[in-house]
Amino acid sequence: LLLNYKDEDTATEFVTTKTSDTRKREYYLNLGIEDSAGISVTVQIPTIMKQGDSRQIALPDSQSGKTGYYVYAKGGLMAREGNLSSAITTAYDNMGVVVDASQNYLWTRDTRDVYKTLGVGLEEADSNEESLAAALRMIIQYEGGGQVDTAGDLASQKSAYQILREALPEQIILDLQGCTVPHLLYYINENHPVLALTGDGSARVILGYDSSNVTIYDPFGNQTYTMSQDEATQSFAAFGSRFISCVTP
Repeated sequence: LLLNYKDEDTATEFVTTKTSDTRKREYYLNLGIEDSAGISVTVQIPTIMKQGDSRQIALPDSQSGKTGYYVYAKGGLMAREGNLSSAITTAYDNMGVVVDASQNYLWTRDTRDVYKTLGVGLEEADSNEESLAAALRMIIQYEGGGQVDTAGDLASQKSAYQILREALPEQIILDLQGCTVPHLLYYINENHPVLALTGDGSARVILGYDSSNVTIYDPFGNQTYTMSQDEATQSFAAFGSRFISCVTP
């Protein structure tokens, strides 16, 4: 990861060497981690491939054993969190980024458009209890998924998260519970609508934003309205701040 941040007070050598008669020259990587709490080190034995006069070191793939969300900020690894919303909050406060164990970018506090509204096809629901099924169809179709019987899937006790994972296998589906509305603007800017769960069988879809407001669609009644970001955060907090969106790996 390369970050556009430079700490003027700290000089760090990331690669250092040491020479001895027995081991000859050894190379060391300084990760620059100030707080090692919760950080584990995986030891791997590399293979060396020689091509002509050059040599390459290949590390084995060990992604299967890695979990959690990693926050990079201020020039290095700042934290590893087990909860995505906690990782986003840390990155938000420190102008950082969040990646998963496979180094997929899940969130970044980067420059975004001043305003944006996604052209998502709207789906009307006949009742508030049916609005989640309509909202899921909207998102699946917008993200390039096929026709899905979302009402039937919900009736069979599948969760909204599970339905999206099955319908959009090419996307990384994210459980964003606990995030605030300003955190969610990243996904809108990246052209991914955000599902907001507002009760059993009911939902809204966040479709856009400007400097102070967000645009929300309610499938029940086919209503699109705006709220301030603070008001929307408080409103969705009453339902547990349960959000789902996705990123393209």
